[in-house]
Amino acid sequence: MAFDIDDPETELLVRSLAERWRVSPEEAIRRALANELQETSRQETSPQETSRIPVRPLADRGEGVERSGGLDRRG
Repeated sequence: MAFDIDDPETELLVRSLAERWRVSPEEAIRRALANELQETSRQETSPQETSRIPVRPLADRGEGVERSGGLDRRG
């Protein structure tokens, strides 16, 4: 699934976050969404259930590593 960002303010936010994290815009979006899902999961579940939601490791995995597939695919 591909997305085009047509809103200049949203594009600026994505680029700013990508620069801050020193990642591609696609990687910044992925991490921001994973972080938000983790945060909202904590609010919606009990402490026992939260440990079963593996979203945070997805946000941290592969930092600075080019992968052959996925959103940050280059080339």
